[in-house]
Amino acid sequence: MMHGVNFRRQTPDARRQTPDARRQKLRRWRFPADAKHLTVILFLLAKPFSASADEVTIAFSPRGEALNLVLNELRAATGRVDLAQFYVTHPDLIDALCVLPAKGIRVRLLTDVTMGEAAQQPTLDKLTRHGVQLYLIEPPKSGKMHMKNLVIDGETVIAGTANWTQQAFDLNFEDTLKIASPALAAVYLAKMDELTASDMASEVHGSGAKPARLTFPLPKPPVVRTPPGRVNAPGIRRFTVPAPESFFLPDPEPFDRLAAQIRSATSRIDVAIFLLNEDRIVSALTERAQAGGCAIRILADVGMLGSGNLEVLQNLATAGVEIRTFGSDRENLHMKTCVVDGRFFWTGSANWTKGAMSLNVEDMLCFDSPELAAWYAKWMDEFAKVCQPFVPLQAQAAPVATNAASVGKWPVGLPPTAPRTDWDHLVEHVDFPPLETNAWTAYLPDEAYAPVLLDLIRNARQTILIAMYKVAEPGEKAAAGFQGQIVSELVKAATRGVYVGLLLHVPVSPQDALYEAHSRWAERLRAKGIDVRLSLPTLPMHEKFVSVDLCKVLVGSHNWSEGALDGSRVYESSALVVYPQQQKWLADYFFSRPAVSDMSSREAWERELTLIRHAKNMDASDKYQFLESFGAETEATP
Repeated sequence: MMHGVNFRRQTPDARRQTPDARRQKLRRWRFPADAKHLTVILFLLAKPFSASADEVTIAFSPRGEALNLVLNELRAATGRVDLAQFYVTHPDLIDALCVLPAKGIRVRLLTDVTMGEAAQQPTLDKLTRHGVQLYLIEPPKSGKMHMKNLVIDGETVIAGTANWTQQAFDLNFEDTLKIASPALAAVYLAKMDELTASDMASEVHGSGAKPARLTFPLPKPPVVRTPPGRVNAPGIRRFTVPAPESFFLPDPEPFDRLAAQIRSATSRIDVAIFLLNEDRIVSALTERAQAGGCAIRILADVGMLGSGNLEVLQNLATAGVEIRTFGSDRENLHMKTCVVDGRFFWTGSANWTKGAMSLNVEDMLCFDSPELAAWYAKWMDEFAKVCQPFVPLQAQAAPVATNAASVGKWPVGLPPTAPRTDWDHLVEHVDFPPLETNAWTAYLPDEAYAPVLLDLIRNARQTILIAMYKVAEPGEKAAAGFQGQIVSELVKAATRGVYVGLLLHVPVSPQDALYEAHSRWAERLRAKGIDVRLSLPTLPMHEKFVSVDLCKVLVGSHNWSEGALDGSRVYESSALVVYPQQQKWLADYFFSRPAVSDMSSREAWERELTLIRHAKNMDASDKYQFLESFGAETEATP
């Protein structure tokens, strides 16, 4: 039992089998002679496989066409539906699958083992109660079942880059291809049969409860985007093209083929990619760019700027590759497509990564079609207009001028701490500009806050300014989740040269547990190059404010604490505001907050806070004399 669901689990011996052993086991399997297993034989005889596709229909997200294409094909099914999908959470698509078994249609779903986690238990239970035959696939060595394929009635294949999530169909730029080809469908069915027969598969059984009555979801109207600087995906298109070649991973063959095409390209290579770090592809792109005579353009998701792929982009740009990035706090360029010399076109589920090649269950398609390639290249030309030119970032923060307060055990490159407190104006006033009517805003409930925050940090280019009332201690459970990720990403941002300023609340009483917690964070994070400052205990600092690159502002009620981030204790909400241009007043606002002036050591800031607490309890004359002497003393301190 796992999460209330019965699984057909592997034996310990089976789990200990090497991949080679598993392959030998599959080779010894006796294939029944009936027709339904003919697909397995076809798959084993053909690798790679080239099918005769009569027609290819292409739909994109986000507009509505891709989702409607999938819904219409499910509605038209008459006999069987076979699906291999990394993640299935879209409510309309789940309902569509659940309706089909009541019509006598066999539905088989293969998904990654991560769908078996507790959060997706209601989805699994709903699918199995309605008669969906469900398998969780767990590739060895932490690989993923990452395919995104659908086969209808053994005649039509739907492939592409989109997971079955609302993010994929409503926000991301994805492509979805419908290929009318019984031969290609047989190849995909054979792969699904192979997976369900392997020891990677665990069958999920329903609870037996009576299913609820459902109706088939209605098509969704296309969503046309109007904000400036955004692009609408092209509408649905149909092509009659030669048969594609299909490849299944883990296997180096498709990447070897793609790399060979890149090296032999004579005119142009266009790439739209979510992740890129596989050595074969990177080396081929680098060598072809250095050789000259071929224009190479990569449209990359902006998330690559904040991940292990950043160095790859830096090296490619140095070699002469044109790189442009796209993405926002909610949208992604999630495609994995390539056009070579206006002839070859690649797409599929596989990112161009080491994990996709060596660990994951993936699929890739290669079309030899100048018509299809030319259309994709033209779309990339339009899409490139809303992408940002890639500017290589420094691997480490450049040294900056320091003062006595930032010298000592802290890194030399750490920016100076706050200016000496203005004792006559403990709380300075910052004039806010008139209401910005052209700013873009989004409401963020609990489940959206942490993902958006992480994306903001990962994609920061210049500055991250934070004022936070509470940051959880590492001992809290949240430290292992989002809170731990947030701190880790802040350190990564500081390492790649982003200025990270963090202002933390200091309680009035030093006996408050939060005083010790925030002092510990100050010690740890300042040692890693983050400019942590402690607020003065003159007034409580209750803000939850994040500014990225002086144009993106995250503000609301979310602390960085266990209760706020995991949604188990309280309900929170925040808002994201995005200005079209940088706003200097955001920096002025952050640096005006009253903070400890000497953060050079734990002893220094504790002494200053103690003196301020004493001063708060003095009358006016004594306070003036005390602060005057304190100022003279600190100025004389070397």
